[in-house]
Amino acid sequence: MPFSVRKDFPSSSPRPQRIAFDNFEVDLRSGELRKNGSRIRLQAQPFQLLALLLANSGEVVTRDEICRDLWPADTFVDFEHSLAAAVNKIREALGESADDPRYIETLPKRGYRFIGKIRPDAPVVIAVAEPQRHQGSAEVRAAVEAIRPDAATAVAAPSARLRLSRVAIGAGAAALILLAVGAAAWLRAKRSALPATSQKSLIQLTDFADSAVSPALSPDGRILTFIRGPGTFMSTGQIYAKLLPDGEPVQLTHDHFVKMGPQFSPDGSTVAYTVFASDKFNTWMVPVLGGEPRLMFPNTEGLTWIDSGHLVFSEFVSGIHMAVVTSTSTRDQLRYVYVPPRERGMAHRSALSADHKWVLAVEMDNGGWLPCRLVPFDGSSAGRAVGPQGAACTNVAWSPDQAWMYFSSNAGGRFHIWRQRFPDGEPQQVTSGATEEEGIAVAPDGASLITSVGLNQSTVWVRDEKGERQISSEGYAEFPKFSRDGKKLYYIAYRHGVSGQSPNGEIWVADLESGRRERLVPDILVSDYDVSPDGTGIVFSTTDGENRSRLWLASLNFGFPPRQFASAVNEDQPRWDSAGYIYFRAAEGTLNFLYRMRPDGSERVRVLPDPIFDIQGISPDGGLAIVAQGKGQTGRILATPLDGGTPVIVCQGYCETQWTADGKSFSVIMDTTVGTETLVAPVSPSKNLPSLPAEGIAYSADMHSIRGAKVVDGAILWGPKPGLSATLHQDVHRNLYRVALQ
Repeated sequence: MPFSVRKDFPSSSPRPQRIAFDNFEVDLRSGELRKNGSRIRLQAQPFQLLALLLANSGEVVTRDEICRDLWPADTFVDFEHSLAAAVNKIREALGESADDPRYIETLPKRGYRFIGKIRPDAPVVIAVAEPQRHQGSAEVRAAVEAIRPDAATAVAAPSARLRLSRVAIGAGAAALILLAVGAAAWLRAKRSALPATSQKSLIQLTDFADSAVSPALSPDGRILTFIRGPGTFMSTGQIYAKLLPDGEPVQLTHDHFVKMGPQFSPDGSTVAYTVFASDKFNTWMVPVLGGEPRLMFPNTEGLTWIDSGHLVFSEFVSGIHMAVVTSTSTRDQLRYVYVPPRERGMAHRSALSADHKWVLAVEMDNGGWLPCRLVPFDGSSAGRAVGPQGAACTNVAWSPDQAWMYFSSNAGGRFHIWRQRFPDGEPQQVTSGATEEEGIAVAPDGASLITSVGLNQSTVWVRDEKGERQISSEGYAEFPKFSRDGKKLYYIAYRHGVSGQSPNGEIWVADLESGRRERLVPDILVSDYDVSPDGTGIVFSTTDGENRSRLWLASLNFGFPPRQFASAVNEDQPRWDSAGYIYFRAAEGTLNFLYRMRPDGSERVRVLPDPIFDIQGISPDGGLAIVAQGKGQTGRILATPLDGGTPVIVCQGYCETQWTADGKSFSVIMDTTVGTETLVAPVSPSKNLPSLPAEGIAYSADMHSIRGAKVVDGAILWGPKPGLSATLHQDVHRNLYRVALQ
């Protein structure tokens, strides 16, 4: 974009190097933003935009000018969403909001303007606009262009949760990310050939720089409610309401709770939603016209109304076993509609048909989504799977006339909207393309539905003496694990979607010295894994099309081809100990137990008498197992002696744990009231654990009270070498669209 030089700076001034304002400094040469001397992470495109606005301080830079200069014509991106996301990231880095801007002013439908005060202590050349803006400052333009890196180097911000193992207590939410292409890239994608996803059939309803999910419509279809937050299952964020089609979104809640599933009351005056807090699911309600939220129903999730006096919802039967139930509005006449067969089964969401005879249920087992289920409302049978067979299903809805069942399903690798004629038609795909669509709110006239449109991505990063650098580049990556010597990093990459919803991915390994990456066990998709202590073997679990889990062993030095362990039951979550034993979770009827065997499959034995939900790890000496066992709604994390001693409570509720490779330290990652925090503390040689609180860790203060503890913000995987760690970098951006149905 052309500029002209401000008259109080001679045109022969040298190329600008630094621009300073308040306690911030922008270094154009290094491409870094600093606050009080400390570097603040800012992606390449937002940094370039910030430099552009600074170069025109006090003047409006129009959207067209930004597009021409920062998004070349041959770049295939959704400019509107990419620009909004870039501005939002700048504001996050500068610590301001759009409602109270101190530096970046938005001029609706025009552009943006930097309104902060430039400090004189950093000599710069400042460019501003002239009416035509057709002549430019070569110096300033060169400085801006100099910081434009190749698109492949752009990265996302650090995540709030590092998933060390496939452990899902209750409803552990997975962080989601949207790529820069955004929704409009999907609209323009030529391979999206279905009429229901043509550009004319889509109307955008929200335009947030962050994310809007979980749509629901009032009974008359005039008001839309949703969560402004990142997660399509559970999400941090606030409940909003919007008068359709063009009303401004109004924030209804103002709290830090994790939420899910907003739904309108029959008269449309109230929104009920699920809150996950203190390891419990409760239903709250908030007036649409404003007012304080209040607790409506304890121990309920996914509540919907049948009529003003009767409800359908999910509740825990015991432990994390969750069923669909119905009752009156005072919880009288409670009756089970559908109870998943296994004790780790969870029926999270449901939708009642118009004739009140059938229920569509969304369920999870072993931490992964199953196909959706159609069950009779009278509870007379367990019903049958519906929608795309063998695929994960996360949302359901009915057409008003009960002719169609709708699903969010990942058949084919990405989540799209599907439908099926009731009761036994063939599944049909409604939406398609490069994005994913989750959440379904069908309009009262049945002519359209509203869904959340976005894409997901995650990358693994390493920090060592060389600094921080990106390791993964394949799809959505998580579950990093260091080799015992710290020279390699393993992870799982999912080509489409998020692991909690697409449970099988590829195992990759990166050599941290050379940077070389390679895929292990090609052509086999895994759900979990662990590497042997000597680094020569890898044990992993797979999930077949019928959701059965099987264990495999593969050689990393090509000593033998991958082989499956013979078993007639579900087995997963494998973990090695230092002596070479493989520990794993095995099903016995509807329960799961901790088992152990040799790599050749011999000496198979149950090692704990009580059932478990999940296994996180085995201590380096093989004396302790970190497992999740039931208590209350969502369980707790225990360090259980394998010789039959008394278990130690590590966490009340859910946390992620790990011993360092030398066994001298123990780390805990936990979501607290102040955000996600990571604890690392020295262990007692006699106990293999730090000095934990008697009732385990429940709050941030508990972490800080542990002797010798170091507590840091965010989720960190500590490596076996000093200064070596790994993190996940994530971002999110989704918006709500109305999809016309044909």
